[in-house]
Amino acid sequence: MIIERPFSGPWKEIKRQVDALAVKEKNARSPYFEMTISLARAPLIVSRFVLLTAFFEDLDPQLAKKALGLPEEGFEKNPPDDIKEKLRGVKILDPFAGGGSIPLEAIRLGADAVALDYNPVQWLALKTIEIIQQRHDLINLKIWEELTKRYRRGFGANMEAICNDPLAEKAGLLVKEACNIAKELKNELEKYYPLYNGKRVVHYLWAKQVKCPKCGSWVPLVLDFCLDSKKKIYWRPRYTNSDYIAEITEEFVEPTIGGGDGKCPRESCKASISNSYIRENIKNNDKLVLLITEDKSFYPAKPIDSEIVNSVPDVEDKINEQIAPNDPRSVVPPIYGYKTFGELFNKRQLYYINQLIRKIKNINDKDIRTIMSWLVAKQADRNSLLTTWDSSKVGLRNTLSHKVLRMAWDYVETNPFALGAGTIWSSLYDIIEGVAFLVKATNNTGKFRAILGSALNLPFSDKSIKYIITDPPYFDNIPYPESYDFIYVLLKRVVGDIYPEAFSYWTLWRDRSAEDISVGGGRSEEHFKYLIKLAFKEIRRVLADDGLLVLYYAHSKREAWVFVLEALIDSGFRVVNVFPIKSYSETDVQAVGKASFISSLIIVARPRLEESVAYVEKLKPLMESEIRKTVRELWEEGYRGVDLTIAAYGVALKIATQAGKLESLRGNPVESVISFADEIATKALVEFLYGGSTPDKYTAFYVYAVNNYPGGFDSDTLHLFSKTFVSGSELQRIGLIRERKKGKKKVFELVDFADRCNVAGKFPNALVDVVHAMLCKFKSGGSQAVNSYLQNARFPFTMQDVCRFIEAVYKNWGVDKNTVNNFAAMFCRSVFKDRGVLEFV
Repeated sequence: MIIERPFSGPWKEIKRQVDALAVKEKNARSPYFEMTISLARAPLIVSRFVLLTAFFEDLDPQLAKKALGLPEEGFEKNPPDDIKEKLRGVKILDPFAGGGSIPLEAIRLGADAVALDYNPVQWLALKTIEIIQQRHDLINLKIWEELTKRYRRGFGANMEAICNDPLAEKAGLLVKEACNIAKELKNELEKYYPLYNGKRVVHYLWAKQVKCPKCGSWVPLVLDFCLDSKKKIYWRPRYTNSDYIAEITEEFVEPTIGGGDGKCPRESCKASISNSYIRENIKNNDKLVLLITEDKSFYPAKPIDSEIVNSVPDVEDKINEQIAPNDPRSVVPPIYGYKTFGELFNKRQLYYINQLIRKIKNINDKDIRTIMSWLVAKQADRNSLLTTWDSSKVGLRNTLSHKVLRMAWDYVETNPFALGAGTIWSSLYDIIEGVAFLVKATNNTGKFRAILGSALNLPFSDKSIKYIITDPPYFDNIPYPESYDFIYVLLKRVVGDIYPEAFSYWTLWRDRSAEDISVGGGRSEEHFKYLIKLAFKEIRRVLADDGLLVLYYAHSKREAWVFVLEALIDSGFRVVNVFPIKSYSETDVQAVGKASFISSLIIVARPRLEESVAYVEKLKPLMESEIRKTVRELWEEGYRGVDLTIAAYGVALKIATQAGKLESLRGNPVESVISFADEIATKALVEFLYGGSTPDKYTAFYVYAVNNYPGGFDSDTLHLFSKTFVSGSELQRIGLIRERKKGKKKVFELVDFADRCNVAGKFPNALVDVVHAMLCKFKSGGSQAVNSYLQNARFPFTMQDVCRFIEAVYKNWGVDKNTVNNFAAMFCRSVFKDRGVLEFV
């Protein structure tokens, strides 16, 4: 199959265009992705490319481009009918179907797809696709498109205006039902969201607070007082006695909490507040501080605004299911006393969610009710005590933006009936637009079948499946039961009677986590390793001997790849090809705290029909050769940093899995393979950039970091550097990196020579330090100062080393380019001319 061979000629260009569209799609997601909630999804264009190349032994590149919607349309364009006809009767299985990217694109290409998932929330998303494929009568596409065009607003449409247009009654059963519910709720509940000076309030900013243990004043616990980062608008507490009101200012306001500890903002106090004190005193003290109107204006809240919230009726259903208490790494609220899911909403939010559930539960059409259940999920995700303010977008950041339940100090409440992010109108638009997309996408396609089941016990006979293409769980990436429970406990109230087999559990963390293949709660890394190996063996059982397995995998931890190699070997697979593809954005990865990477590795495997033994030591020469070749090629294609290391792991997988058993003369053979791949990938790249072996690890680090992370890197990436080069503490000690804040995150940045002149020259065994010393001397005293330094200093480097370093580091980077260029012109002219380098001459 095409996917089993290196991409060359027109296919190399096709893959490049797919990479570009994948990045574009992550920033402007498919309407289907916006209609449900999924914590892990691959871009549709990536799935279509993988499937297309897996299905065909050969395919005309021009037809392939049409099938992929290249160069610009991508997932928006349905594949041509001649592709669909070629794939009639082909069936694929995705045993970790998640959000459904792979099976959805499979049916769009004309194949039949079985989408299986163990998690009920993800299964419901898959079931929604199945329903829509069978119910094209739910929406009148022509009228819906006319309405959205008539009421276009930003990237979407004014759903409130659409619902008030008489034409909405003819836009299909779903649109009619959705609009009726939204309008009824608005009429019943709008009184609890009054106007402010004639303008609708869209968001309410609340602060969790405690009393200062020293001065007794109320302290708002705020990580970032910024409201609009572009306009430099902040708020700050203005005190009268022990209480305060919000005041708008253009001056920076120091946060009152960081790292879990607080600080009193009063100038006369400034007392530190311990995390243990905050944990004991934070609950039930929330203060409404600001109103944000539809025009993004900010107004201090008044006492009457809080009184309105308190006037909201109590609810019977307080959503008393318990939040997972045993995963403080990913589920933080219980540490601060928030024990149940109902406690993650304030009084007005909880009342609104209850009323929304009541309305949707009364829908008679079960298919429409299933689709509309996502409205409850989306509204809760955008309107809880964990919904935060994003000053860069001047809007809200949803509850599950980090894919786990993190703590929020100040939070955003949404007025469901205004226009803006997180309102009922924006969520309704997302859902209906998603349905419209799926109606068009599933026209004249293969059959989609959603199954609630486990990859540990696949409901298929031995060797009955030809294609298994899947995106399995990534080691410790997401604790699925604990994260999805926030949505699950609400969905079961809406559709539990329709799907009792999926929604009869009290919570997922308590009742459906023992076989969940993830790390979290009481599930250790060993639990994950054990179950995923069982799943791979089950996949091998149902895959035909001539079948094809394609896996997506993305993880920056070396130990995760050690495990993948073990699992593939133990399960009876041999890797026939590997390649990276850009399926993530850096913001996605940073959200879950992983080292920066933007690609998944596509692992293509076949059943291993013959067993043999291989020694790692004999494989290393071939691995080194292939890794060096791969790193060079991918560098030219624009891959950087951890992405190159991941690709090197893939090369190691391909070579090492050809044998049924690995042996090594030293240590664990599997760990030896991955460690060697890591070492060679880094070494190969640095040597390529520097033009040979670097003389020391400090310089190797600097060359590598400048070319891969010129804007800085996170603590996880620094940890990787510590394993490969020098420890982070040592790099800080000699002043090559420094720590700074980037928004709410801690990052590290490289320090250039101009900021190291006070220490440069004190570490003569590091070429980077010697070069920095020379540049500092040149900047302050010109060539005479440099010559004096050269006469008196003692270091083991030549001027050729110095000039090679300057070329490797300062060609595309540096703060003081003028000094570097002048230095190079004076001292490196002959070296650069000999090497054919003219940039600095």
